[in-house]
Amino acid sequence: MPVPIHQPAAFQGAGRRIGTDACTMVHAGKLIEHTLHDQGRTVTWFASQLCCTRPNVYKIFRKANIDLQLLWRISLILGHDFFRDLSDAFAGECRA
Repeated sequence: MPVPIHQPAAFQGAGRRIGTDACTMVHAGKLIEHTLHDQGRTVTWFASQLCCTRPNVYKIFRKANIDLQLLWRISLILGHDFFRDLSDAFAGECRA
C-alpha cells in the first residue's frame, strides 16, 4: 500500500543549485526534519526509533544528501514516502 505523501512548506525551494541548469535539489535532511515536526513527533522519539542518539538525528537534519538505506528506514519509521517526494521534485523542477 503506498504511503500518503505530504509535502511540508519548507519542501518547496529547500535546495541548492546544481551545475548550470535550473534544477534544484531538495535538502533531504530539512525535508525529514519538517516531516517529523509536522507529524508532531519529537527528536527523542525519532532517535529511539532509529536506534541512535539525538545528536546523530540533528546530523541527519543537516545532511543535504542521505544514504538510500537510511532514507528507506526513515521512510518506514515516519510512514512517509520520501522517495516519491524527491522523484516529484526532480520531475517538477528539471523538465527539459
